[in-house]
Amino acid sequence: TDRIADAGETDPTQLSARVGKLRSEISDGRWRAEMLRILGVGGARAEQISMLRDGQADRLLEQVRQAEQELAQTRLRCAANHPAVARQTLALGGLRTSLENRIDEVMRGQKLALEVQASHLHMLEHQNRGGDSRDGVASIEQACDNAAMEAELQTKVYQSLRDRVQKLSIESQLPHTVLQVIDRPARATLDASRRWCDMPYFTGALAILLGVIAARVADAFDASVRSAADVVATLGVPVFASVPGRPRHLDDQHITPQQIEAYRLLVARLRFADPQNHVRTLAVVSATRGEGRSVTVANLACLYAAQGQRVLIVDTDLAGASMHRSFDVTPSPGLMDFLDGTAVLDDVIVPTNVANVWLKPAGTLGLKTSPTPLAIAAVMRQVERRFDLVIFDTAPLRDASDAAVVAREAHHVLYVVRAGACSRKALAATTELLGHAACTVLGAVFNESFSAGINLRPEARVQPLHYSIARTRVMRDRVQANEHVKARRAA
Repeated sequence: TDRIADAGETDPTQLSARVGKLRSEISDGRWRAEMLRILGVGGARAEQISMLRDGQADRLLEQVRQAEQELAQTRLRCAANHPAVARQTLALGGLRTSLENRIDEVMRGQKLALEVQASHLHMLEHQNRGGDSRDGVASIEQACDNAAMEAELQTKVYQSLRDRVQKLSIESQLPHTVLQVIDRPARATLDASRRWCDMPYFTGALAILLGVIAARVADAFDASVRSAADVVATLGVPVFASVPGRPRHLDDQHITPQQIEAYRLLVARLRFADPQNHVRTLAVVSATRGEGRSVTVANLACLYAAQGQRVLIVDTDLAGASMHRSFDVTPSPGLMDFLDGTAVLDDVIVPTNVANVWLKPAGTLGLKTSPTPLAIAAVMRQVERRFDLVIFDTAPLRDASDAAVVAREAHHVLYVVRAGACSRKALAATTELLGHAACTVLGAVFNESFSAGINLRPEARVQPLHYSIARTRVMRDRVQANEHVKARRAA
């Protein structure tokens, strides 16, 4: 009061107004500096205490915000389903709650300190009226010191809590597994509810059984010739040879020993087929094309020629002549040129590249499209005296009528049948045709007879069959024949 009076405010009314203003400033929290300025004591100390109390709450709030930011970053880095991270999250939440409670306590303490200081100021007002105010100032300084000590203690506690939060944040960043067991494996057990028809072995057995039944049914309704027994039952003649696999020429490198032996057996059985009448003329027939008739004719001629017999092949298959390709000769002049009178017999009989084998090609088709019985008989009379065996390669019996004519004039017939090529009904019809023509069917050759066994191993294959007469002799005979033909033409 004395200092206020010294400042020039001696009027009691003004002094009372000044004290009321100080009270309002106390309620607003801005009373400290003004009071100390009025009292004029502890200038530096009062400023330090004022700055400490004013900035303490701000620092605590800033630290709380930093802790919240660190907590949010920690939650983003951690997986929510990991148990350790969940525990750390709970710990961080507890720390946050503890910090908030501590800040509330600090704010309540500051509010209490303000109230205490307000009461001290009120007491100073009374003392200003009647006594010395030095004791009040001392008590205020003591209260300020206590508040400063309490603020320092609270700062240390907050620093320790912040260190714990930082340690937990570092631990949460360590690598950890995010695997989770969805369902544990169960022991495999046999499902008793499965039907017996769903078992794999039953399915396999049922498939095999159905396959066998289907094969039996197909065989029962299959009318084609499938075995040598079908040939014997349909033709009524024996099967002289069963050739396994596809028919091949004897000079084919893929021919098998079983096939060569089958053709040799055929030659042996033909030799003893008609003991009374030696086979001098032979017609090889088939029901349809593609049954191996021409290959059989070529192989028979080569095997007979290898035994030293002179063999002539007459190609009477005018629509599908192929013998000239088998022996590499020109297709004309041939049989039809001779029957038309445009060529003589010596012109149409051509030597081949196999010794003792000659060929009369089919020739050029003219107005006379098929040989007559008289023409075939005339050819027979001319060639029988010059060759030991004459083999006729005829057209299919179902395609051409002249095949039966040739077979009748040849006296002996060999039937060629391929497995699955024609039906038993068609084979019986051709047999009836040969019966009406009074042909003598000696036997049959059954091609592609897989029941005979085929050995296709490389070591079982042999080189093409070589014949007893050397190729040099073949070429010499061909040159002599060509010179003879040229001499006759010149004459």
